[in-house]
Amino acid sequence: MQILKTASLNLIDSTKNHYKFYHLSLLETNCVAIRYGRIGTVGQSLQHQYDTRADAEAKFASLLRAKLRKGYQQTKTTVAKTDIQTTPPIAKAILEEFPNLF
Repeated sequence: MQILKTASLNLIDSTKNHYKFYHLSLLETNCVAIRYGRIGTVGQSLQHQYDTRADAEAKFASLLRAKLRKGYQQTKTTVAKTDIQTTPPIAKAILEEFPNLF
């Protein structure tokens, strides 16, 4: 089973005690796999199966947009073996403030 796309997101807000992660994967079997939870834990997993690749890609994009609207910051994206990694400024500030968080 090949992974076509992945997206990793974090929501960190120390004033609200939010330390969340959300990982999305689009699989070649037209499945969207989700893992989410509190940073530092294994979290929970879900899978959504779709009849077509287009439906699976639409759900992947929809979930990603929804999390970004809620304030999640995208930390890593992988598309067909191409790796793009960024460290958002907010993450740098959190790491400096809480060096033992991760």
